[in-house]
Amino acid sequence: MLVQFEKFRTKGDMVESCEHALRKMIMEHIRSEDEWDSFKMHFEKVHPGFFAKLEERHPNLSGNDLKLCAYIRIGLSIKQIAQMTAVLPATIKTNRYLLRKKMRLTEEQSLDHYINSL
Repeated sequence: MLVQFEKFRTKGDMVESCEHALRKMIMEHIRSEDEWDSFKMHFEKVHPGFFAKLEERHPNLSGNDLKLCAYIRIGLSIKQIAQMTAVLPATIKTNRYLLRKKMRLTEEQSLDHYINSL
């Protein structure tokens, strides 16, 4: 992505103010990915095989779904997850609902209990 960015910049196809904003967004994205990789590594030390079991049972889960499952597993509330991911709590509630559907959980099954049982 940074290579494409540099091509635009050197061609002069980008306004300077846009260049600064775009560069900042790219660096934040890279930093957040590095933070997730570090979190995942430490999480796996405490909960070995969690992601492997989850992906084995539910291969259709996205990267964001896996993150949500990890946050649920460590006991974060909807509000805490929303703050960490910089989204509204309503978005996390929607994501939890969609996750339940992907996992084909019944209304009687608790998402938190299911994830903690893995």
